[in-house]
Amino acid sequence: MARMTTNSEKVRLEWCRAKREFYVLDLHPLYRERYIYLCKLMSGTYWAPYSGIRSFDEQAKLYESGRTRPGRIVTNARPGDSAHNWGCATDWAEFRPEYKNSEAWDHADWGHYRESVKESGLDWGGDWNRDGVTQKGENDFPHCQLPLKKSWRYIGDTYRISGVEQAEIEISLYSIKWKIEEEI
Repeated sequence: MARMTTNSEKVRLEWCRAKREFYVLDLHPLYRERYIYLCKLMSGTYWAPYSGIRSFDEQAKLYESGRTRPGRIVTNARPGDSAHNWGCATDWAEFRPEYKNSEAWDHADWGHYRESVKESGLDWGGDWNRDGVTQKGENDFPHCQLPLKKSWRYIGDTYRISGVEQAEIEISLYSIKWKIEEEI
């Protein structure tokens, strides 16, 4: 006999759907197409993004944590070095109704998320070591981003030397092409 979905589960599924729809608004066009495909793969699940585009000021505060501000180091990406700064990344978690606090990270089905991210033509933070920002062995399971032929640090350097417009051109120039293999 099939299990009935409780009202709290229905409410949570609707909340996850709304979160997925909300985060599409400010995404870079090259990332948006893949993000929408990822959302289709995650529809009907408790997976949703909790972080998307990030301002350069927000990135600076994160970078300063554990360096010039109290706290632990949370990122090695300076302003401009993060795909979040360009609308080319989101961070996701599995928000099951029964999860409390960090359980969304401790018990999440990262394998399903990873496969969906990969099928969407995106880089998964759990596979990191090649982006020019993370240290060897470092990873970020919730994170997915637009894949580039150059590092996001390269994009940040371009921004610092030549400005936003040139960095945007470099993102378009170095983004790895993607084709949806089959429609959902």
